[in-house]
Amino acid sequence: MSIKRITRRKFLELMGIGIGAAGTAQFMPLGKTIPDAKAAAKVKTPPDQLMRQKLAKSTFDCSKYKKDPPWRLAFVTQGKTNSWVVMFDAHVDYAVQVKYKGLFSDFFYGDSQGNAERQLDVYEDALVWRPDVMLLAPMGQAAISASVDETMEMGIPIIYNSSRAESDNFVTWVEASNYRQGAVFAEWLAKKMNYKGKYIALSGIAGLSVVEDRLRGARDVFSQYPGIEELGQAYCDFSPAKGKQVTEAFLAAHPKIDAVWSGSGLQCWGAIEAFVEAGRDIPPVSGEDLNGFLRICKKYNVDFIAVNYPVEIGLHAVDAVVKTMRGETVPRYIDVPIVKFGKKDIDKYLRPDLSDDYWAIHKLPEDWIQKLGFKKK
Repeated sequence: MSIKRITRRKFLELMGIGIGAAGTAQFMPLGKTIPDAKAAAKVKTPPDQLMRQKLAKSTFDCSKYKKDPPWRLAFVTQGKTNSWVVMFDAHVDYAVQVKYKGLFSDFFYGDSQGNAERQLDVYEDALVWRPDVMLLAPMGQAAISASVDETMEMGIPIIYNSSRAESDNFVTWVEASNYRQGAVFAEWLAKKMNYKGKYIALSGIAGLSVVEDRLRGARDVFSQYPGIEELGQAYCDFSPAKGKQVTEAFLAAHPKIDAVWSGSGLQCWGAIEAFVEAGRDIPPVSGEDLNGFLRICKKYNVDFIAVNYPVEIGLHAVDAVVKTMRGETVPRYIDVPIVKFGKKDIDKYLRPDLSDDYWAIHKLPEDWIQKLGFKKK
């Protein structure tokens, strides 16, 4: 099996809306009070959830795509810009190389290097390569939609892998609801604040559906409680260093922060470091199953909620690819199960023998974890 990897230029960090070009934090908006709960109460089921429920009830007949293996698979993705993506991509590799060994003749890896504009070029390269099927993790929801429509019209099936584009012209979307994850974080934090207090919001990469869905889920929950105020929100590009940087700015501006809503364990790891160095009490925080986040939470006895965004989504996405190419009928939305845990269960997931970049909940064999370099040296 041949593997093509695109590495045409050095990764340029995508600076989100919440971070200035010089790397300084820009918050939006400071001191904004969450809308009145009466307006929020009128919406029983948020639009994000209704959309997912509707998709989950529908199916896609893939009989027109049926083709004998081996197949040519193109995977256009964010690129290995953080350790979550490393393990996410590894699940795709594991599925192709081990679980479905022999079913794929060629594999095209489209590395977008964390840049939505670059992804458009990478996507075009993937089409020139002429795949039988496309696995796509869009960096931007709008920019790539026209290309998705064109690809489906060409007879090449699209499977959304984790994130999605605005286009509804796809076979299936495999994810764990990011809206739900953001909402679960927010509900737990609201309870910890006794439904009144001030929080900061730390997001990942601006414009990524994964990121915006989590933030929307959080704000829909917080909007139910008039006593809760958002001090500000910043995009941290899934970077502990940027999470620390923007939190330092928040701490300098606000003598009282009652909670940290973080859409990822990556930026929350940095946020905790900022509280420690400022000599401030660490409030309740939200994060994920990232070893570094869990390590620092244990070290400083932080009260937290963790909900994993499953790195195994990549494995389930390849399952969907195989079903598509076999001509089966597949659901248009596949919701990968999540795990929720907190402070009292930390020792079940923390791996002191592995590096901070390891994500605890996955489907990879132990030898793959070693191969990925997560073993401490």
